[in-house]
Amino acid sequence: MASHEGWPDAIVGFADLSDPKARALLEAHAAFPRMRGIRQILNWQEEPRLRSVARADLMDDRAWREGFGLLAPLGLSFDLQIYWQQADEALRLARAFPETRIVLDHTVMMSGRSAEEIAGWRCAVRRLATADNIAIKLSGFGLGNRSWTLDTTLPLLRHAIDCFGPGRTMVGTNLPVDRLFATPERIISAIRAAVLDLSAAERRAILRTTAERFYRI
Repeated sequence: MASHEGWPDAIVGFADLSDPKARALLEAHAAFPRMRGIRQILNWQEEPRLRSVARADLMDDRAWREGFGLLAPLGLSFDLQIYWQQADEALRLARAFPETRIVLDHTVMMSGRSAEEIAGWRCAVRRLATADNIAIKLSGFGLGNRSWTLDTTLPLLRHAIDCFGPGRTMVGTNLPVDRLFATPERIISAIRAAVLDLSAAERRAILRTTAERFYRI
């Protein structure tokens, strides 16, 4: 498609990093010139329906980390999708592999919007931002809150921006999935509202150049 249409500019593929054959798959992925990274959904909570993996400690698993350790030498980043309750494991991972660039998908996920949930999320995002090799992607507003509004979402987006700064914050619409919860125009409008009070350079970073740099576009 890229050779005929000129897009996509960058590709993030899948690999199970705990697979004994992960090296061969990652090397095959990396052979494609537009391949930029790997995504493996690692969501885990006590409630089974909220789990994407069978183990809560997968990011600490030796075999999985062996696979993760192959990413940076191959020039691959990692898209990390987790719940905020997994922040400690993610921080340990980032600090153990400081050369591997990690981006947090869906603004770090919540399973609801209770006051307790939001307070825990805010603390987790602040802690995750202390690792210099972690960036954050503003996306997935409807995950955990299908009836999201601008009033409830703006404070969350601005908190993420405040913690990570424009140089480590980028936009990801989560389309087409988030069409279940909002139109593309509404999603983009929320992001533009979140950056409205920033300087032109800061807005450009969040809306474009941070992603360009991270994914080498």
